[in-house]
Amino acid sequence: MLSLVLVSAIFVTACSSSSQEQEPQQQPDQNQTQTQPNKDPKSRQLVMLIPSENSTLDPATNYGIGAQAILPWVYETLVQYTAEGKIAPQLATNWSVSGDGKVYSFQIRKGVKFHDGEPLNAQAVKTSLERFMAIGEAASYIYKDVVEKIDTPDDFTITFTLKKPVGYFLLSIASPWAGGIVSPKAIKENEKKGDLAREWFMGNTDGTGPYKVTEYVPKEHSILERNPAWWGWAEAKNPNPLEKIMVKTVTEASTQRLMLEQGEADMAFGIKVQDAPDLQKNAELKVIPVSTTTARILAFNNARKPTSDVKVRQALSYAFPYDDAVASYGGGSKRMVGQLPQGMIGFDSSLPVYTTNLDKAKQLLSDAGYGSGGLKLELVWVTGEEDGRKVAELWQANLKKLGVVLNIKEVAINAFSEMLDDPEKMPEIVAHMWGPDYPDFTGIVSILYDGRQQKPNGNNMSFYQNKQVDALLDKISVEVEEAKRVEAMKQVQTLLLQDAPSLWVAYNPVLVAHRKNVQGHVQHPLFEYKVDFTAVHK
Repeated sequence: MLSLVLVSAIFVTACSSSSQEQEPQQQPDQNQTQTQPNKDPKSRQLVMLIPSENSTLDPATNYGIGAQAILPWVYETLVQYTAEGKIAPQLATNWSVSGDGKVYSFQIRKGVKFHDGEPLNAQAVKTSLERFMAIGEAASYIYKDVVEKIDTPDDFTITFTLKKPVGYFLLSIASPWAGGIVSPKAIKENEKKGDLAREWFMGNTDGTGPYKVTEYVPKEHSILERNPAWWGWAEAKNPNPLEKIMVKTVTEASTQRLMLEQGEADMAFGIKVQDAPDLQKNAELKVIPVSTTTARILAFNNARKPTSDVKVRQALSYAFPYDDAVASYGGGSKRMVGQLPQGMIGFDSSLPVYTTNLDKAKQLLSDAGYGSGGLKLELVWVTGEEDGRKVAELWQANLKKLGVVLNIKEVAINAFSEMLDDPEKMPEIVAHMWGPDYPDFTGIVSILYDGRQQKPNGNNMSFYQNKQVDALLDKISVEVEEAKRVEAMKQVQTLLLQDAPSLWVAYNPVLVAHRKNVQGHVQHPLFEYKVDFTAVHK
């Protein structure tokens, strides 16, 4: 109960302080003239709970799922992927592609200003994206791996010349991790010893978006304040836009539920699906079970014994209790077939899947030299992801029958991330989740299994290497005929199933719950924490 009071106190204190500073300068927006604004201060504030942490505010380095809740509303990209599943203008108003598919030209929106008051132009976009590529972290591959050069032929035109035609380029740069545009002035004024202002951007923001971060406590909460000068308020047509938003990390589902029920929070994104029936009885709440494209995966360390042996990986795959694991995630969870979510181009329901078969697992272990036991493994899961622990325990019980010892270890997210950067530090198995950076095969499979994209410079966290897969991934990235692309996708998925670099478990739904007075929310089909705060009102 103490935590509930504390959250409320932090939010009220920060908001009232900031309001006193802002009130004399507050300017009316065009959209506010359509309807009389609600003057109740609490109606213009919102507390949103997510189970994920944000350890940095820098769009060049934040690659966590929690970034979806904050960064898209502070930093904008050239184009965006909407809740309706379309590519739409954002900082670019229109664009064109050359006949050979190698040159993309964008017209930059005029009249846009950064939060520091500096105007946006093509050079500012170039400077920001070159910083993103120079840092080379998070999803910088979106530009770094495909862009040969960036030009600014005039103040409001920017062109990207690609190394080769890439059919998914627009989809990829619409990702919330596609390096939101930061102020060049902020880079210059806060750079220390050539760090491109990395230290400053960890805890400060300066973008063009509809909200500014006015308070940030790493891994705990961020408070966003409305930017009345944002270019898009007239288009948003929101009579009562939110003035203050707290995005709070609460890892415990039971705590999230209590805060929502007691009115200490307005929206929650981490309550268990199993709690839906009880919550639906509460007349003050609206409950939305949402199918997601975020996959539950168990990645093997392919670079170090014993899991560098494909027979061991296959044996572990046959020893996994798929039905029990999927059931443990709650109602609506679906077993994965291949590595793509249903509905995405390349998904193939006819692909083979591993089934629980302890006899087959035993034979494979014997073939690998572990017929008499002696195999000891470690599996790590991230603090707060209780589902990872439960599934590990189910697997542990099956492996014990085969004489295999599976030690289960809980680690904090920072320690987890450090482990994944070095195959010598990474344990044999890690439990993780992965959602597509953008809705294409390349936004999932290429990222996770291209042998040239191994950590720490890429995101191949299993350290998997197969040159045949790499060649097919190259073909998929440039092929324009969908039938040929899909055939290559099937070949890749078949090879991955044979090599078993990871164990693909399930897509499980999330429960989005909010107070009934929260209106205007449309759930994004791809990015589950990306709430359009410009449309939400109370």
